[in-house]
Amino acid sequence: MSLLSRNRYRLSGLEGLNPKLRIPHIVHRTPPETAEKILQQRREKGWCPILIEGYLHKRGTEVGHTTIHRLLKQAGLNNPLQTPRHRRSYRRWQRRHPNSLWQCDLKVIPPARWLITILDDHSRYVTGSQIFKHGTTENVISLLDKAVHEYAKPREILTDHGSQFWSVRGGESSFDAYCESSRIKHILGGIGKPTTLGKIERWFRTYDQEHARFPLHWKFIVT
Repeated sequence: MSLLSRNRYRLSGLEGLNPKLRIPHIVHRTPPETAEKILQQRREKGWCPILIEGYLHKRGTEVGHTTIHRLLKQAGLNNPLQTPRHRRSYRRWQRRHPNSLWQCDLKVIPPARWLITILDDHSRYVTGSQIFKHGTTENVISLLDKAVHEYAKPREILTDHGSQFWSVRGGESSFDAYCESSRIKHILGGIGKPTTLGKIERWFRTYDQEHARFPLHWKFIVT
């Protein structure tokens, strides 16, 4: 007989040797209104349990992602993969050193705002990101100039053929003029080739999926 068994026998006799079922005394159940919030976010945004957890936490509703996963599964909203994902074949590339190349692009976000972001091609570090009322060339140059003064200028910068970056009517655009005066080589991505700016496009997709978890834009950037 083990020491633990002897102590149980000494305290409770033969009754103390019987195995005890470990049943929790308190069962915490998710309030119906919380469960409905979870299912609503899943239906409307398709978020995973971790994103839903962060979104609700920011709005004062405390619920763990394991509980969220259980509720989604019970409601038939888990949507597991029926077949494995097929790996797409593409050639991956990146610059070997920081500040060798930056990527810059714009995205329209609700409500009628423009998100302008600049990131380093090598490190994926965001050197500039800000939300503006208008997606103008002046705002792009302002953000780029701020990033240059904070992190040093890149050797090259890659953009698409948006009107903020090149002159539709021909001649030198304001963005090109700024780059030339700052001795930054402006590279235009290929038309109809979204993978050229793939890194910043992927960043925008992450923004769409996760920014709602953060009360301020800069907190999303530094996290």
